[in-house]
Amino acid sequence: MKNAPTMIKISNVIIFAAAEILLTSLTNERPKKFMMANKIINPNASK
Repeated sequence: MKNAPTMIKISNVIIFAAAEILLTSLTNERPKKFMMANKIINPNASK
């Protein structure tokens, strides 16, 4: 059971991702969020 913390971390990430997808699909905020993230990651991007 050496990998227990890693497994917990991975499952938490999966749960968080699933919740995020659910929230974004419910609120239709995905395109806006994606564009914001894109701007933060690459400020010089034209899109």
